[in-house]
Amino acid sequence: MFLAIIPKKYVFRGKPFSMTISQENPFENKQLLIPQSLSQTVARYLEKKIIEGRLEPGVRIIPEELAKRFNVSKSPVREALLSLEKDGFVSIIPRIGFFVSEIKLHDIEEIYPLRASLNALMLRSIVEKGYGEDFIPHLKKILHEMELRVQEHDINGFYYLSVQLYEFLLDHCPNNRLKIILNNIGKQVLRFRFMTMSQPGHIKIALERHKRLVKALKNQDIPSITRFAEEIIYRALEVLRKSLRNKNL
Repeated sequence: MFLAIIPKKYVFRGKPFSMTISQENPFENKQLLIPQSLSQTVARYLEKKIIEGRLEPGVRIIPEELAKRFNVSKSPVREALLSLEKDGFVSIIPRIGFFVSEIKLHDIEEIYPLRASLNALMLRSIVEKGYGEDFIPHLKKILHEMELRVQEHDINGFYYLSVQLYEFLLDHCPNNRLKIILNNIGKQVLRFRFMTMSQPGHIKIALERHKRLVKALKNQDIPSITRFAEEIIYRALEVLRKSLRNKNL
């Protein structure tokens, strides 16, 4: 069963999109553009619901229901689901259907140490290459917005600002191969990151850790950058271990 589509605009992973699907077809004379545009819209909608836990692990996704809700054919819906399967959000059981993929502690235990080391490497490479004068002010601006979300107890808002912060850092990484690897890992851990942020009191702790990290970046203190970058990931891993063991996952 799916939640109703909300007629509200969002920005997710740097891309604006709307939950309302128009009855008119603005691409009537450009049908080759329809599958890509609509499949991306459906994929972003489902991705957001899965990340935020509004579509729980193991829930079956019915393509026909999605096609009806978005007023589209099943083709872009299926394309969206295959894309989400590639990113680890959806599992396919042959001759049965599509399901929200399960969250497994084993997967997190494998991914997070890699993420810790790679994030530290990314940040070191940014400092060693050199950053512009707007780099630290922009990070501080995001931190300020994150602090406001903490004061408002807005977990969703804090989470998406955290994603924005790391996307900004990744954009400044001079190592293109490292960027590709982190992009691939980053997609897989979005659900885990939201789960971490959802734990009581965690966003306040996460804010202070990121303040220390940005201060180290400002001071170009490589040892502290490495320590704080890895600490953020490993502390998040501890939170996830506790949460998932309590759920027997």
